[in-house]
Amino acid sequence: MNGNYRWRIIALLFLATTINYVDRQALSFVMTDDGFKRTLLGLSPATLLTDEHLKQFRIQMGLIDSAFKATYAIGFLLIGWLIDRIGTKKGFSIGIAVWSVASIASSFVSTAGQFALVRAVLGLGEAANFPSAMKAISEWFPRRERSTATGILNAGSNMGVITTALLVPLLMQQFGWRGAFLISAVLGVLMFVIWWISYAKPEETPSLTTAEYQLIAEGRDVASAPEAKSRLSWGQLVRYKQTWAFCFGKIFADPVWFFTSPGYPIF
Repeated sequence: MNGNYRWRIIALLFLATTINYVDRQALSFVMTDDGFKRTLLGLSPATLLTDEHLKQFRIQMGLIDSAFKATYAIGFLLIGWLIDRIGTKKGFSIGIAVWSVASIASSFVSTAGQFALVRAVLGLGEAANFPSAMKAISEWFPRRERSTATGILNAGSNMGVITTALLVPLLMQQFGWRGAFLISAVLGVLMFVIWWISYAKPEETPSLTTAEYQLIAEGRDVASAPEAKSRLSWGQLVRYKQTWAFCFGKIFADPVWFFTSPGYPIF
């Protein structure tokens, strides 16, 4: 072994993030399909779409997208706790399984209400991606390499945009909007299998060289030491200025990202 096993892990996380974004962004292309619009509006396939129909569709899609974002936000509050309790491998596996099932279910919906429920489940599952990936980076990378690893991870979101733009329109042409959802969802199922087979902590990876394990172990945060394992309560956490700096950064930056990102529906 050449001592670069940790970079295989970041490649795995990059792939997971790419698929995560494909599954969430497929809607940006599917929503342009007239058959999809008629399904959500409860219209027959032969109905001519009017301006009033399109207005109702935009309202429905706004509510559906809000359902996704609401559960996505809730998921961020839950997934960290879950990962700490059951581990990165199991926690992320649950997230991938949930979002993949929701993606598959997207191809079988017949009403706007059903689709809103599916998107809500999708948001809950997809919230696992970045918390799980950051936890994996902290387990596998020394501090001096984590910024590079995080940059590669974040590039997966851009690759997801590119992949969706290339894949989903082609699938829609060949198999319709239901087929586009279903076939793209298969990527998530494959990712679940790959993740479950491939991921383990460094100390549980026999093929990891001694030199690389020492590099990873010696470069971990002081907070990883046994004497630093005490947990902070929410009341203690909000006393730190770093907590508020992070929160306000997300509050001001994320709305801009979600509004301008090409991977999210804008009406």
